[in-house]
Amino acid sequence: MSAHAKVSGQAEIVIGVDTHKDIHVAVALSKLGQLLDVHPFPTTAAGCRELIAWARRFGAVVGAGVEGTASSPPASVSASPSWPIWATSAPAEPSPSRNDAAHVNNSPPDRGR
Repeated sequence: MSAHAKVSGQAEIVIGVDTHKDIHVAVALSKLGQLLDVHPFPTTAAGCRELIAWARRFGAVVGAGVEGTASSPPASVSASPSWPIWATSAPAEPSPSRNDAAHVNNSPPDRGR
């Protein structure tokens, strides 16, 4: 039996979409987080239809995480109202630790000497 969860005989998947002005980059993941595919799509109506068809090839889409949705989700995802849409944001840049800062400055890390 497959490691994917099943919905009416299909694997459940989630998609993630990183939105940009001219292109959306989509990722398909199993519900267990296994990377199934990554693919870019143009932000045109045809590109939106392609993204939806591409995602459905992997199974039953149970939701979409969409980055860059400050005002509204892109048409590529909102065109499929049966998918829950989770607005996401880019991860914050981590603050450099003391050792990271030393590495960036090309000096050896403090080894407690």
